[in-house]
Amino acid sequence: MEALSYLLLDVFTDRPYTGNPLAVVPFPKMPLTTEQMQAIATEFNLSETVFIFPPQKKGHTASLRIFTPTQELPFAGHPTVGAAVALGWLAERKEFHLEMGGRIIFEEKIGLVHVAMEVENPELGRATLKTAQLPERGRITITKEQLAATLSVEPQDLIWDDHCQPTAWSCGVPFFFVPLWSRTAVDQSRINTGVWESTLKDSWASSVFVFAFDPMNKKHHVYGRMFGPEKGIVEDPATGSAAAAFAGFLFAREKHPHDAMQWIVEQGFAMGRPSLLEITAHSQDGVLQGVHVGGQAVLIGEGRLRKLPN
Repeated sequence: MEALSYLLLDVFTDRPYTGNPLAVVPFPKMPLTTEQMQAIATEFNLSETVFIFPPQKKGHTASLRIFTPTQELPFAGHPTVGAAVALGWLAERKEFHLEMGGRIIFEEKIGLVHVAMEVENPELGRATLKTAQLPERGRITITKEQLAATLSVEPQDLIWDDHCQPTAWSCGVPFFFVPLWSRTAVDQSRINTGVWESTLKDSWASSVFVFAFDPMNKKHHVYGRMFGPEKGIVEDPATGSAAAAFAGFLFAREKHPHDAMQWIVEQGFAMGRPSLLEITAHSQDGVLQGVHVGGQAVLIGEGRLRKLPN
């Protein structure tokens, strides 16, 4: 049996051993079932593993299947960014032909995702995706005291007023965005699993993104952390799908939105995996028209799986 090749990348960073690790399995030479792909993702035990297949329709670049250690996702940002950069490297090596250069169209479960990619050197690249859908707001019923207990913080740590309060948004994957007053409170937050199971586990958005408008670098805008226990992710170093949905939250609180608004989100710092996610919201006449999420990715290594799961 031929071995299954893979690449290891760190995404949303330009430095090795920071950012969000990603396994990329490009164009397997043997058929893989959903169960086998899930087993491989569980074996890697990274936030996500992405499998790249030939496109189903002419004119598209490739088809992606994205898995966490416990489930398949319809869309995720860091695998999309990482897969695009990986294809750029494969094209540079003449192992893959990009018909449209740095313009990529991925077929994902959520729909078509357009990506602009550039290779900066043999081990570093950059990609920016346009979401397949606009952010959608969801409803979660929870009290301030219940949410504080879920996050192991004090109720007074939560920002909860008419202008800014916890809100759920989705760009294909739902997240509950919870603003806290300080970076210290964000660092102190932890999911209390027992409370979470009774408050958020079965809600519209069970993954939680806690944040403060208190970045470490004052040139940036937000400092955040993402907890996804239902996905098998205790904490994620950089979450592109959350950044995409976050655009909805950030745009909604703007009193006078510009045609193009940009935010830089710091994530993963509390884990020792500092990451930077770039969000752009495009609007016209005060109405959100499009969301882009981008960042860099660095190649960490390559390998082969000699055995496949049954």
